[in-house]
Amino acid sequence: MTRALALIAALGGWHLQAAGAVVAAPVARAHMVFIGDTRGDLYALDETNGHVRLHLRLPGGIWSPPALEGGLAIVGAGSPRYLTYAPPVYALAGPGINRVTAVGDDGTERWAYGVAGSATSALAIVDGLAILHDGGGEIVARDARTGAYRWRRFLGSAATLSGAVAVGEGRIATSGAYPNEVAVLRVRDGRLLARVALPRDAAFVGEEPLAFGDRAVYGIYFRAAGRIAHEHLYAVDIASGTLRFDREIDAGPVALPTRVTYAAGALLVGSPFAARVASYAAADGTLRWSAGLAGRSLGGAAIRGGVAYLGDASGTLSALDLRDGRAIGGLRIGGVLAGSTPAALSDCVAIGSASGRVTCVPYARLRGASP
Repeated sequence: MTRALALIAALGGWHLQAAGAVVAAPVARAHMVFIGDTRGDLYALDETNGHVRLHLRLPGGIWSPPALEGGLAIVGAGSPRYLTYAPPVYALAGPGINRVTAVGDDGTERWAYGVAGSATSALAIVDGLAILHDGGGEIVARDARTGAYRWRRFLGSAATLSGAVAVGEGRIATSGAYPNEVAVLRVRDGRLLARVALPRDAAFVGEEPLAFGDRAVYGIYFRAAGRIAHEHLYAVDIASGTLRFDREIDAGPVALPTRVTYAAGALLVGSPFAARVASYAAADGTLRWSAGLAGRSLGGAAIRGGVAYLGDASGTLSALDLRDGRAIGGLRIGGVLAGSTPAALSDCVAIGSASGRVTCVPYARLRGASP
């Protein structure tokens, strides 16, 4: 055990070594924490001490958080790799087995179904329905408790790691690639309410979940100009089904999927080009502040009490003041955390890593600490 992990354990934190990389945020319910890895292992841990209460292997990898509903953990698993990649016309993701499985607290399978495209995008639980946008361009809704079929809608745009997001008033929004678009649908029957086209040559649409807040959804895409990738932050207004803004925010030589986090009227976005994170106004995408990090950060942030927690490629978990980006604390816990999204639990911040180690760092250990 490293010195950092020993200090974390002494203050009531814990860690888990998973079999595969952990990029999705842990999710908690009734003092249990559910974690999936990219080899298909699903873990349920005691939130207070990290003891494993449940461990089972599912076919395919788990790249998005489990969805929790009525004593069930509903998990999509598969591969986000593309089988057919023909931009800007068509894409199909998901070689191998792609499956959605509902698991009870006792580890038994309650229901399951297979999908043609990847089942790696985030599931949404809305009005009792489990809704998946898959890598074949189809959205399917099933009863979250029983798995009974309710409706399906073929969009054609592939979702690998994005997924449906509840946006209120019985609606969901989702994004997909080729055609590049954001779609808004009615939850009860899948009726298509709006389709907002993004540039035909945009890259990485559908590869990160949309953020939602202030009656809009937000995402990132990239456009190449020669050897330079231009990063765009965009917002789609839910009520009107139109673009609220589309703003270039950065540029550099290597584009990588980057996640947006909404918090209190602001959008937090890491950078694939430099070791920094920036905050933008949700109303128009203007820059509010930018803060340096120890490494690049591509995953989302966890928000608690006006503080943003995020990991980076150096293995540092940082705490920043949401108002101005001021560093409140940080701890180098090791591993590559750049693509992982943390979760703010009751007593600690949990984050996975590319090596599969999940660490839950007590808030007291982060505040005032220096990496």
